[in-house]
Amino acid sequence: MATHVLKTDTEVFQEAWDEVKPFELRLDDRNYKIGDNLILVETLYPGIGMQKGKPLEYTGRWLSEQVLCKLKEKYGLKKGWCILGTKLIVRREYLPESPEFAATLKWA
Repeated sequence: MATHVLKTDTEVFQEAWDEVKPFELRLDDRNYKIGDNLILVETLYPGIGMQKGKPLEYTGRWLSEQVLCKLKEKYGLKKGWCILGTKLIVRREYLPESPEFAATLKWA
């Protein structure tokens, strides 16, 4: 079981936070598996904004989800993409102060 720290745009982050979106649509570049833990970290600016020069900044909110199922390369998904069925484990309003977590966010 692996843990994946994932930058997440505010709109889809809020839906996961509110537990109305029990899934993640992701590029399967990390070989996600059932049982993996996803840590979604809310970004201040969406990915498109960062592509246009906005800095990578976090709001402080994060949540943890467990992967319950995985669909890939079927059902209309493009090659390399997957849908992960998830279950909310915990959500927090602030980022941990630990150096280990901060170091993880630098490459996330």
